[in-house]
Amino acid sequence: MKKANRAVVAAAAAATAFLGLSGVAYRTVAHSLDRAAPGMAIAPGALNQLPLRIADWDGRDQPLDADIVRRADLQDYVNRLYANRSDGRVVGLYVAFGVRARDLMPHRPEVCYPGAGWNLQDHRDTALHIAADRPIAARTLTFSTGGFEQRGVAVVNYYVVDGQTCEDVSLLRRRAAAGQTSVRYVAQVQVTCRVEAEIGAAAAISTATEFAEQSGGLILDLLDRVTRAAEP
Repeated sequence: MKKANRAVVAAAAAATAFLGLSGVAYRTVAHSLDRAAPGMAIAPGALNQLPLRIADWDGRDQPLDADIVRRADLQDYVNRLYANRSDGRVVGLYVAFGVRARDLMPHRPEVCYPGAGWNLQDHRDTALHIAADRPIAARTLTFSTGGFEQRGVAVVNYYVVDGQTCEDVSLLRRRAAAGQTSVRYVAQVQVTCRVEAEIGAAAAISTATEFAEQSGGLILDLLDRVTRAAEP
């Protein structure tokens, strides 16, 4: 697989791991979540049960540096590249599961990518269709870098809070505002696709969305299975 593609998914995961969200709204919710009981702990490596072969895609693990995992306080994660067997398209998949809800809440692409030097070009909320009665609320975004070697990336991002999907952290904010600080688990899913000369932004978004829809049901089912197994 291309070194540049590995760099995109690694940058996505590293940016998500290191950078946070500032502001009164976040601090208020974080304070509420600090008072809540810690989230459940799933078995180590449980997310590795996600298949390496998904539809026409073959995956390969890309381990994160241990320091990144420690700084992000990740309890478990998947960081992979998937290549399409028929046409060679490549996407990155990052799934993060945190012990504490407040640790994953700040890490939005709108904050993390600009903090790592990327410029936000476009974003919109969408519904990923994994089944007729089971849409995933998600957000698609495109970023680019300036300078001599301009690069771009398309991102499909969503969160899973106790089995419910949301395109951003608004669900956690609503729960905190209502005094509902008890959260069993929060996971974040990002699918990335590099924008380059032969793959424009629209095609990259289409590719990332395609894989997000094909993998979404498997991810939700896996999260449900491993969290049920972790219940006392």
